[in-house]
Formats: sequence, C-alpha cells, structure tokens
Amino acid sequence: MQSIHLPSRLLDNLDRLNRNFLWGSSDLKRKMHWVGWSKVTRPKTEGGLGIQTAKGRNLAYLAKLNWRFHSEKDALWVQVLRKKYMTHRRQASPNESSLPSSRTWKAMRKGLDIFAKGTRWSLGRDSNINFWFDNWTSNGPLRAIVQGPLTRGEEDIKVKDLVSDLGWDWGKISITLPSQIVMEIRAMPRSCIASTEDRMIWAATSNGRLNLSSAYLLSIQQPEPHHYFNGTWVWKLNVLPRVQFFIWMCLHNSIATRECLATRGIPVNTSCPICHQESETIIHLLRDCSFAVNCWHNLGVNSRADFFSMNLQDWLKINCKVNIKSGSMGIPWNVIFAFGVWTIWQHRNRVVFQNHGPNYDIHVEVIHRTTEFVFCAQDNSHKSPRVERSIRWERPYCNWFKLNIDGSALGNPGTAGGGGILRSDSGVWIQAFSRSIGKTTSFLAELWALRDGLIMCLNLRISALEVEIDAQAIVELMNNDNTSNANNSSLVADCRLLISQVPQIKVSHCYREANACADALSRIGSLQDSDMLYYDSPPSNLLEVYLADLYGLFHFRCCPDSAVVASGS
Repeated sequence: MQSIHLPSRLLDNLDRLNRNFLWGSSDLKRKMHWVGWSKVTRPKTEGGLGIQTAKGRNLAYLAKLNWRFHSEKDALWVQVLRKKYMTHRRQASPNESSLPSSRTWKAMRKGLDIFAKGTRWSLGRDSNINFWFDNWTSNGPLRAIVQGPLTRGEEDIKVKDLVSDLGWDWGKISITLPSQIVMEIRAMPRSCIASTEDRMIWAATSNGRLNLSSAYLLSIQQPEPHHYFNGTWVWKLNVLPRVQFFIWMCLHNSIATRECLATRGIPVNTSCPICHQESETIIHLLRDCSFAVNCWHNLGVNSRADFFSMNLQDWLKINCKVNIKSGSMGIPWNVIFAFGVWTIWQHRNRVVFQNHGPNYDIHVEVIHRTTEFVFCAQDNSHKSPRVERSIRWERPYCNWFKLNIDGSALGNPGTAGGGGILRSDSGVWIQAFSRSIGKTTSFLAELWALRDGLIMCLNLRISALEVEIDAQAIVELMNNDNTSNANNSSLVADCRLLISQVPQIKVSHCYREANACADALSRIGSLQDSDMLYYDSPPSNLLEVYLADLYGLFHFRCCPDSAVVASGS
C-alpha cells in the first residue's frame, strides 16, 4: 500500500471488512449499516468517525512517496528513478504514461495529483519563484486568480524583482491584486539576512511537512460542497464511549426508532411504543414523549424554556456543552444529559423487546448511573493547585539592555502586527517599534517582531541584551538549534543569525503581564497604515503602560503552585 497502487477490488474488499466490523456484520449474519460509509469516513470535524477508506489511504501513501522523491534528493532510490525516468527524451514524449515503467514509478504517477494539490513554495532569499505562475500563496498561482493582460515581459517576473528589505514594490506589476492577497503576501515569511533557498513545503500542515492525515483529506476532497456538521464536540464529552457513539448516531438520524426503520423501507407501525400517540422519531422518543418529558422535568429542566423547542442537532449539542453543576452532588449537566438520553433509549428497548412497562422513575436510574460514573469511572485526578502571584516587568542586569517583543493577530490567521521596546538597566526608554505585518498567524507575527527587534538592537550597537517574549514556543525555538519548521524556516534562520551577532544575549519567557508595552505596540502595529514605525520616546497612548513598568507596579496572575517565577516570568 505504501509504494504500490493497489487494485480497486482489493481496496473495496478492505473497506467491506471495515464496514462489517463497525456494524457487527459478517458473511453469515448481516446487520444494518445505519450510517453510510461515505459519512463514516469523513473527518470528525465533518461529522464522521475519522475512519479512512483504503483507496484514500493508498493514494495518501503514494502522495507521500512523491514528497520523499522531491525532498530526499540524495537518496539512492531517488537518484535511480531520476536517471531512469526523468530523461529529456522520455519527458519530451507525447505519451509518456504509456512508456514502460516500474510499479513504483506508476504508483508515484497515481499520487502526483494529490502531491501537487498539497504543496507550494516557501520563499528564500533572492527568490527565483515566478510571481504569476508558480504556486507560492495559499490561493494557488496568482495568474489563476486575477484577470487581465500582462505587459510584455511581465509573465517572467520573479518574486525577487518585487521585494526588498524595505518591502514590496507593487508598482512593478500592471494588475492591482485584491487586498486580502496583498495582506497575505506582505506577511509571508521571507529571509532578508540569512542565505536561504526557495523550498517546497506541504501547505496543509503548520510545520510544512507532509503528514498522511492531511494527504488523505485531499484524496477524499469532494468536487461539490456538502453539508456536514462538526462533530468533534461529541468525542470530547466526558462520558462512556458507547454513549458518545449513540449521540453521534442520533446526530445522523440513524438509531432504530420506528420512524427511522420505516424510512429505510422496513414495514413497521411507526407509532411510539410507549405513549402510542405520535410517530416515534428520535426527538419524540428522547424528548417529546410524555414519558421523556416526565423524566426531564424530574431531572430539573423546568427553568429551561427553550429545552423543548429546539431541533434535534441543536438540542443535543447545546445540552452536551452545558457544563453547569446540577443538583446537590454538583454533577455537570452535560454528563447528566448524555446519560439521560442513553438511559431513555435503553428503557425504550426494554419496553419493546422485553415487554416491560414504562418506568416513570427512570430519572432515578439516570442519577445513579451518572453518579457512579463521575465518582468511580471518571478521572478525578486533581490539577496542580494554583496560587495568585505578583508579576511585574523586571529591569535587566547592570549594563545590560532588555528587549521585550510581541506579535499578535486579530484572528488566527488574521490582521497581524508586531512590536517591541528596548530599555536600559534603569528602565529608561531607548527605542521602540511597531510593524504592520499583514495577514498571518500569531506565531509568525511573533517571529516577525523578534527579527525586527534584533535588527533594531544591532543597529544601536547593543552588546549585552536580554530578550523577553511571552510566547514559550518562540523561546524554545530560539534556544534549540535542532528545532526546524519548513513553513517558517526563513524567519527562524534570520533570527538565529541575528542572535549569534550579539556578543552577550539571553532569550527567556515572561508572562503577558510583564510584557504590556510590547503587547500594546503590537496592537498598534496591526492597525497602522505604515509598514514600520520607530519611537524614540513613549507615544501618548503608551505612556501610562510604560510608567507602570518603570515604577515597578505589580499585576496579579493565577499560576500553578509549582511554577518558578523569576525576573517577572
């Protein structure tokens, strides 16, 4: 499966085995498959179970084989395939696919479409990527997005022809790009100091490397939009897995009520087996039947005016997300509710199949089951105790300077800004900056701000510097040379090179309360029109925050008791 394109019949047989296992079917005893296989194999974010089809998995593996072929250029197997199948004569053939080739090469051709969909270029320094026709933005090649003729020679323009250390020169192109695309391009990671090359990345992952899950999603992508619901909340419920599965089937309108059986062509009396008054739909059985109404009232829903008026999906979702403690035992309502619908369903089956009469004290069974689960089966390990600590901006060592930086995005991704402030060992304002970055994630905004701050310090010839960042991931990235991320590698390379040029430097984490000035500057940056602004003195809208740091005013924050807080961090 990992290097060969398997026959369709074999893949279908694998799927059939998985379907039968899920629903308990076999060749000797067939059972109803309540939810269609196309829905079951959707991701949990689209209402499925996240089970992968054999065909989709096979294509994902073949896409990964293409990824390895392009990223492991020095590997022996790659060199052999290149020498054998990527000759000029073979590529010039009008019908290359009909030429003799190995099973591995044929398999790679099958996975090429998914590989092409999932990859794009990441900008290096002096990028040779074609601005119009190469795939280097999240929207694909720019020429496929914009309409209108290009001027002579413009189709050959490279990214390096438009960008410099000062920013982008949009006057060199004849077509005005949409503002959202301009915002994205402005924020794209690019190197302006380190010598980095253009590199291919996997666009669907945050680290730029292909993983099978994202490749699989591309392999099952529907050509037309379908209406799915996000079902991830079901699997986060703190209840038994069988209860989670039952709620998931209810969301698909796929439990064996009489109405559901009738819609599947089974001749059955659709009246409710308990009240014998209305058709037994899922919402009737679990909520609107007089028996269920009595149960819910006894469980304390009298004050919920909308409880009996919502549709099935909203009713299940909203109640399963209500985490308010209920009753004298302090059990969360979402746990009581989940066990309530499950117990009502089991009681209905006892009435139908075991000839039991309706038990109007069913709420007692719900409470007993819920209590037993919460106090016996649930993980009640105590979280580490939290204490309130006093946090403030701390001055750096004697004769050192401190750089606080921050990056933020209004959304993730969203309109982003970066900012930083350099102060002396007495807390005196030296210089600060704010940058308008464009549209990106808060993580990349932090890297943009760090690079700008380090450049500012080097221009001021700072030789002893303490850098504080409120993003722990950035601190770890700077202090660990082995950590790499293909998507942000150009920014990381620049930051590491700049850090190496400061004679004495320390990069550490601080809490947000000790980073208030940089946080305010980053928010200013996200709203400003200019790409970059420098401040030799505190602006009026930042003066109060700066003075609070200067005078050592404390802020209070709840922290884990085991946390070690030093130098404001």
